[in-house]
Amino acid sequence: MTFATGTPVNDANPLPIVVTSDGSRVDYSAAATIANGQSLSAPIDLANHALASIEFPSAWTAAVITFQVSSDGVTYRDLWDENGEVSFQAAANRAIRLASWGWFAIRYLKIRSGTSAAPVAQAADRVVNLYSAYRNN
Repeated sequence: MTFATGTPVNDANPLPIVVTSDGSRVDYSAAATIANGQSLSAPIDLANHALASIEFPSAWTAAVITFQVSSDGVTYRDLWDENGEVSFQAAANRAIRLASWGWFAIRYLKIRSGTSAAPVAQAADRVVNLYSAYRNN
């Protein structure tokens, strides 16, 4: 899964893009799936976008979310900061707003249900929606 990089939406670039009426902001979205019985999503290429928010589906097996990150899309590491493993309290029908500046240095990302020490398998395929935005002017 890859975020668009400013190119128009077409068959080769099917990701939804919304441009405000004055053209000042462009919003990008992508979906990540955590498969039934799994705890990690497929890799997401942030393509130089800063992640701004995450939305969870109406069904979610109770678990926090944590992340694995990579600079090359091959080797992934658990994401920690000065306070410990980076986590958010996910829940069904919940949206989480992120401080975008903290995501600029991350190129590839996997979303984990649970923590690195205690992953939580989802009870069905779960599609998590990811959003990024930037100012055009």
